[in-house]
Amino acid sequence: MLEIPVKDVQPNWLPTIRVTDVHATVAKAVALGGRVIMAPRDDVRNATVAIIADPTGAALTVQQWNGTASVAGTK
Repeated sequence: MLEIPVKDVQPNWLPTIRVTDVHATVAKAVALGGRVIMAPRDDVRNATVAIIADPTGAALTVQQWNGTASVAGTK
């Protein structure tokens, strides 16, 4: 469980996908008709994180871990 980084959002399940470049992923999502819910931030979860939604409104987090972050099961 993690703290919600956006105000006025009720607790919910939000899938997270690890990406190599959050900014490029967000730009591609917008180009394909998606929207940005939370612009890329590097002060959340010791990583660079953004929340995006597809054209139907389905939201997900994209996250790029920095070199010092430790993630269970990854190297």
